[in-house]
Amino acid sequence: MIETQARQTEPLVDIIRPASTAGACPVVEPGHSAQLEIAAAARRVLPTLTVRDMARTLDQYLGMCAIELRGQDAAGSVLVFDIVAPEGDNTVRQRTPFSSVASGRDGTAVITSVSVVTNTGWTVVIGCVGAASDQPDSQALVHLAQDPALHW
Repeated sequence: MIETQARQTEPLVDIIRPASTAGACPVVEPGHSAQLEIAAAARRVLPTLTVRDMARTLDQYLGMCAIELRGQDAAGSVLVFDIVAPEGDNTVRQRTPFSSVASGRDGTAVITSVSVVTNTGWTVVIGCVGAASDQPDSQALVHLAQDPALHW
């Protein structure tokens, strides 16, 4: 998934879910920019990161159901964020926090990714595709995925 999103050339686009249950996705306070917070947090791991594009999935009540962000650093590595809100009253997911780390190689590119489900139920997947010498430390990605500033 990370590699596909990183290499996708079409821009990400916002999606509005027309038939959600009220309260299914958390409402983000007016004036609060989730995108700016994600970009700032990402720059702590890749300081030369430039945001390429981003997209939100909102419900008809303007609740934040998901957000994706792609950015590229000066060395050409692409960082991908995929953040999904807890599913309303899904207590099973909320009570089972976990994290996992994966790494692989595709030709000369290395793909490093982390997946975290927080204790409040947010699912955060962050991955980087690029040269081995430009890969962020996987522990830094885990800390980034667990950053409370990324959960609204």
